[in-house]
Amino acid sequence: MVLFATIPTRGDHPEVLENIVNESGLSPNQFVVIRTREGTVVPEGVNVIDDFGPLNIQRWWATGIKACVLRGAQNVVVANDDIEIDTETFGTLNDALRVSKATLACPGESGEHKTSSLPAMRKLVGSLWVVNPNHGLLPDERYRWYYGDDDLDIRSRRKFNGIITAEVHYTHLSPGAATSRSPEILQMLVSDLATFRRQYPMDFVYRQVVQRTQGRTGHRIRRLLGVSETSV
Repeated sequence: MVLFATIPTRGDHPEVLENIVNESGLSPNQFVVIRTREGTVVPEGVNVIDDFGPLNIQRWWATGIKACVLRGAQNVVVANDDIEIDTETFGTLNDALRVSKATLACPGESGEHKTSSLPAMRKLVGSLWVVNPNHGLLPDERYRWYYGDDDLDIRSRRKFNGIITAEVHYTHLSPGAATSRSPEILQMLVSDLATFRRQYPMDFVYRQVVQRTQGRTGHRIRRLLGVSETSV
């Protein structure tokens, strides 16, 4: 499967972004970097798209995925610019997606293929995932910063071929850093949460209950219904 990668960046981690490109096992021309701020320095040889519009990471993701497909990608890595990987990370996730025929792949316990349509806790790792764009799943731009990965997780299970997880070398180096220093993004959290509650009211309530009971209630519900979230 021809693999490309897309990464949005405002230039806060240029050395980390350089390392991602160098360690990925892909050539620079298999990257589409979405620059979200003028003057951002990107690694030499990558494809660059400038999007200096309003903050919306789902739009940046969707733009990058579509651009990768136009360049011949069959699967697309979507990654943050502040992660650490090794030369096997992208390839292992790509292989897991290909073999399982799932729609999404991300880091996690090896071989978990989540396909249940029941309300479920999110498995998708928002800072690193791989999508088979031929299935037709794209980010929903109504979510500007938060809950877009929750939406992708739910739709991949209910309308597509689910999520496969694989054990890979991966570290998110600065989770939440952009959010903590941006009042605009903090406001987006409130707005995106309201959108998620309207779109997925049962999932929202389920997750609140599971969080309060450390997952015990969710396990009981699944046992009573005689179903499992995992199907390999």
